[in-house]
Amino acid sequence: IATGLVKPFAMSSVLPLAVLASALWAAQVHPSRAADWHVDDGNQTGEEDGSVGRPYRSIQSAIAGAASGDTIKVALGTYGPITTLGKPLTLLGGYPGEAAAAYAAGLSGDFSTQGPAPSATIIDGGGDMTGDGVTFTRFDFLPYQVTFDNFTVRKNRKGIVCDTDVSWPHPSNVTITRNLVEDNGTRV
Repeated sequence: IATGLVKPFAMSSVLPLAVLASALWAAQVHPSRAADWHVDDGNQTGEEDGSVGRPYRSIQSAIAGAASGDTIKVALGTYGPITTLGKPLTLLGGYPGEAAAAYAAGLSGDFSTQGPAPSATIIDGGGDMTGDGVTFTRFDFLPYQVTFDNFTVRKNRKGIVCDTDVSWPHPSNVTITRNLVEDNGTRV
């Protein structure tokens, strides 16, 4: 019988795997805190990072930068149609934001308190009736919950859509509150 061909089992080789498994478990049990992103079409500085001082100018840019579970706070203004890109998000309209001159002076927008509903935070399709105003999509089996609150959705082919054409599984747990949906095409 040859000796030395089989290495003895070493505890030191198991330790890195145990540390990795522990870290992965901790990440699942204690997920990181969801982030808040800010949007204001009044930010004319050309600097956008989603903060209160440099909010995104479009809701879609904020959605693209957000992670699942994040909140997007939107100032009064008029914005283009949006899709959630399969992300479970909280979208809140009606914040005062700030004027372009204030952002240019380095001041932050006001995203502390929502105004009354329905707000003057408008998702406007421009009236050509070719696109959907708000489209909720889903592309995985992870928990999915969307909140859409305090917007006006107008002049789109469809106002608010829970997509069933390309989404699988279909969007569920969608909460739509304090919104005004008007002057859209035939299906809302």
